[in-house]
Amino acid sequence: MATLVFTTTAGPLQQVQIGPADVISTLSAAYTAAGWLGGLDGVKYILSRYVGLMRPSSNHVLSNRLATLLGPSISFNNSQVHILTSDHGPVRCEIPNAEEAFSGDHSTQLVGLTLCALAHECTGLTAVRLFANFLAPAIFKGANLLVDSLLSQLTDDGLYERVLNEGATRGLPELFTESTERLGLPVGDASWLRRQMHIKGSEVPVTEIHMVAGLLRWIAKGDTQPYFTRSGLVARTANCLKVVGYFIGSIEVWDGAPPRPKPLGPRCIVLVLGGSEETDHLMAAAEEIVQDCNQVYHYTRSTVGPMLYHSIGPHYLIDPECLQEDFEYIHHSIATRIRVSYRLENVRDVIKEDICGIIEWEDSQRQVSAVERSLASIYFPLLADHVAPCYSRIATRSILTEVRNPRRRMADAYDDDLTEGLARFRTTTLAIVIALVATLSDTQFWNIRHCISVDLAQEAWLEVMCGTINRTFASSVEYSEIVDLLAAVHVGVDASGGAGVNKEKGILSRRIIGWRNGRYSVIPSLLLEMKPSVHAVRLACRDSFYANLRVHQDGSIHSSPGGAIYTDRDRFSVPPQSSQQPYTISSGSHDPWVGPARPNPPSKPLYLSIERQARYNSPDVCFVGRVAGDNIGHVSVKAVLRAVARSFEVTENCDHRDADTKHVLNMDVKYWLQDRYVKPFGTIDMPGYLAVLDDPQWALFIAGQVEHSHGCIVARCLGCARKALVSSVAQGNMDGVMLIGYM
Repeated sequence: MATLVFTTTAGPLQQVQIGPADVISTLSAAYTAAGWLGGLDGVKYILSRYVGLMRPSSNHVLSNRLATLLGPSISFNNSQVHILTSDHGPVRCEIPNAEEAFSGDHSTQLVGLTLCALAHECTGLTAVRLFANFLAPAIFKGANLLVDSLLSQLTDDGLYERVLNEGATRGLPELFTESTERLGLPVGDASWLRRQMHIKGSEVPVTEIHMVAGLLRWIAKGDTQPYFTRSGLVARTANCLKVVGYFIGSIEVWDGAPPRPKPLGPRCIVLVLGGSEETDHLMAAAEEIVQDCNQVYHYTRSTVGPMLYHSIGPHYLIDPECLQEDFEYIHHSIATRIRVSYRLENVRDVIKEDICGIIEWEDSQRQVSAVERSLASIYFPLLADHVAPCYSRIATRSILTEVRNPRRRMADAYDDDLTEGLARFRTTTLAIVIALVATLSDTQFWNIRHCISVDLAQEAWLEVMCGTINRTFASSVEYSEIVDLLAAVHVGVDASGGAGVNKEKGILSRRIIGWRNGRYSVIPSLLLEMKPSVHAVRLACRDSFYANLRVHQDGSIHSSPGGAIYTDRDRFSVPPQSSQQPYTISSGSHDPWVGPARPNPPSKPLYLSIERQARYNSPDVCFVGRVAGDNIGHVSVKAVLRAVARSFEVTENCDHRDADTKHVLNMDVKYWLQDRYVKPFGTIDMPGYLAVLDDPQWALFIAGQVEHSHGCIVARCLGCARKALVSSVAQGNMDGVMLIGYM
């Protein structure tokens, strides 16, 4: 066993023994394409070769240039990650590697810190492009080939994501968020920003990202004079860069009225809200940034209003307190009338049942108006009666007339001004989407931070999300769709950009069990609890970095297929018995025997870990079982989730007294382990019963192994478990049947 030191919630340090498989799996995941260490090693090598080719004088100039941007003695935190374990649940682990932060070199640390600061507001890929196009050329003057190489390195296979993940493990997002919230910066000079975005004749829209490019040019020049901007995004980004060590002075707000304020020090940023002062003189031209320029917003339950304020601003300014009141009203209306449960359902294009979220609505206690119902039917025609009360605070004839017109409703704020009615309609609809999707998660959803990438200047995000919600919340939501919806409002997946909820559905997509983006993740509660329970199949949102989870390049977490297990029909046969007397069907101390179910603890301990299957090409996750350190097989996480869901589907009239006294084929885990691939099973008439009393690791592992037969965890009583199997196995069917004696 390996000893890790972690900080408990009570404060003092404690030592916890966790399996070496968890340690190895975590360290192995750290250096993968979507890991969290070594993301700048390639950049470090390129820069070292470049410096080696430079003349000494040029090398000295480069060192001075770096020193004018970032302090020489930057303080880094050790990596702090969470490891999902089967014995202790999530364990917080600190790795003493501060000196190796961002590959340990001053130049690579500048790259890593800059990307993390820019990505906090501007998304990861936009951050890479901003750095490569507007800051790196000034740092490495005359080395265009080097800059191109850096851009290629960082974008290859999404390597920049590993850099951002390292920033997450060192606590940078928390520092950015807390510092920005303390400043409480406004959206900026809304009227000026709208004029900049509505330049006629331009094929490429101007966004605030273009103004952030101007900030980077000012930084690269080393100018000590104040930088005046009318963009709140520029001011927030400058604050993030200041947090990581950039030489940026105070960040001030000026209403634009004379006299011009005296700067409080060198290199300060002044956010101008009015007047005629020249600002943003270094901003990029429209054609210099032609890629998507989405922004990222971080929020909690108490800051949904400010998030809505920034997502619609500067296109229309609405009091954030008003927007927060809108959300609280909507959240209460939905939370008190909806119930979501997870259970197995028949799903299209799937042979077996799959997990779905079942939506049950209660009628509103008050009579909804025709205007409210009409507003709700625009995006939610199938849910209009249920959603209508949420529109009551904006239910006016004028707003209804405006949004009923498709051309007006689809207005793009980069081409035309938004009206108050359309702005309120979009913010209200976004609040409804967040409140609805939150009901799919566990009870911790509103106790943590979230991140969202949405642009209410356009309709695309709402159209995609509302279309999925309207189709699914009328009855049931498939598991992979629940992941997509939660990823959009918690992880920051851009639903309008071709990922998440609008991707093509298929068999492979149904292997998706979660999503991770930096510290934000959507995962099954089973991976947190690591035991069978009625809540284990529900998806959970968390704002901690889980280091031993492998993710795909887009951030999705997939469950790998389970190992092949075959039913042994020849090792023994169970003759029909009219007698109720127990008997052994073969010889040996651990051989199966027929009689009443005998719940016993397993005779061998099992350690269950979350890993990537060693001989599987994709970065998918599975459960791996080990006995005395030896790998005894791997099972599909999705298969275990289905088994747990089946095991807790209990009829309401069951009294859980084990009234069913029919005999079973009792087995011990030692007998089960005799052959890795061929396993003994019972039948529906004489089900197998594998005793693993009070051992959640064995229960989950066996549940995954019997995926392709018929298995059920005895979670409440034997009668419930047998009834759960009868629904999927015809009486007398010879397919293998196994009851897992957990309770």
